[in-house]
Amino acid sequence: MDETEVVVQGKKHWIWAFTTPAETFVVIRKSRGTKVLIEVLTRRFKGMIVCDGWKPYAKFTNRIRAYARAHLLRESKDLAEKIAEAVPLHRALGETL
Repeated sequence: MDETEVVVQGKKHWIWAFTTPAETFVVIRKSRGTKVLIEVLTRRFKGMIVCDGWKPYAKFTNRIRAYARAHLLRESKDLAEKIAEAVPLHRALGETL
């Protein structure tokens, strides 16, 4: 799932996409927060979330979360540019992801 800013009648909103291998559900909301996750998925949700690591996802569930590949690689690259010890990790992630 992911959310992206969109302007609706001159005001900032967020378009949310919730996808499975078989379906995609899209909503537009004024909020980018946890309340949208609760509204759409409900508190009974027990599935896996593939996301960009943005805090409301972690706030929503303590269940298994997976991070989108592009975000994980970008974060490991940033870390490797700052800390030499992180370079092997970044390389390994690039080879396996």
